[in-house]
Amino acid sequence: MIGISIKPTIGIGDALQYSSLPENYFRATGRKLIDVSRPWFFDHNPFVDRDSVPTKTVEMWNFSPTQYEYPNPRKDGKPAVYLSNAEIWCAVLGVPCVMNRPRLYRYEDVPFERRTHILLHTSGISHGEMPEHIVNHIIAKYGRMSLWHVGPRNSRQKDYGLPNIITPTLWNFAELVSKARMFISMDSGPSWISACYPDVITKIVRTKPTDPNEFLNWVPLEVRNIHSHWCDRARSEYNVTEDDIGHTWSYRRI
Repeated sequence: MIGISIKPTIGIGDALQYSSLPENYFRATGRKLIDVSRPWFFDHNPFVDRDSVPTKTVEMWNFSPTQYEYPNPRKDGKPAVYLSNAEIWCAVLGVPCVMNRPRLYRYEDVPFERRTHILLHTSGISHGEMPEHIVNHIIAKYGRMSLWHVGPRNSRQKDYGLPNIITPTLWNFAELVSKARMFISMDSGPSWISACYPDVITKIVRTKPTDPNEFLNWVPLEVRNIHSHWCDRARSEYNVTEDDIGHTWSYRRI
């Protein structure tokens, strides 16, 4: 039986990207993956086994340090591009991708008509604080609606004069996000929690690469560019400029 290990010191989104793999593996093989690391987001996943001992364990985290060469599922001259972030990890274990988004298996039944709140998360670890001109644009556009400034535990964000909610646990944060109409964020771990809920519109701001013009030749999910592996269609991506650049939209379209 195969076990999967997820490096415990990586970020929320870094780890959450693997949440779809157990279901994809089970639907291809009829077998559960053994959860070696026991991350929080597998607590309600029906496709993991936390009791058995694996005969083989695969470390999923493949960046610093590298564990394996990224597989290319496109052969015979086809573009070397993944169709989703989830497909990467399916390809590592050699199974087809039939569920191509992250998933938490909890808080999934919120009626759409009850979605009225817009949640704003302005501080990420990788991409830093949301530029003030973008925050001002968001407040000007959505400030007369139910716009809440939110964060998971240990979140440190500037005060923009909005109703502020800091949740004590990641599961509390997931429940809050699951009920939202829209989630606006830096490219950060909390935005991947939002991506677990398809009815929540997820909009993210990227401040990297630091030169937005690099997006002119940026191919989302290109196998060779590990930084593009996050450009998943579960989230709409925006740059910090007045212009649409490559696959990203101007922040004015948020």
